[in-house]
Amino acid sequence: MLFAGVDVGSRTAKVVILRDNDIVATHLMSTGPDSAGTAMTVLENALGKERISIADLSYIVTT
Repeated sequence: MLFAGVDVGSRTAKVVILRDNDIVATHLMSTGPDSAGTAMTVLENALGKERISIADLSYIVTT
């Protein structure tokens, strides 16, 4: 199963993609004025590194 964790802070957005407790991909970027847009962008960038589709994720957890 694939899981994503997304954290959008005031300055930095981070994501980690896990498969069976192993880190598959990560991404880090500056947070822009659109927090929701930043969350999608950072997630899409991490998924793209391993050619994973958002539909492949079982769960997405955000903070």
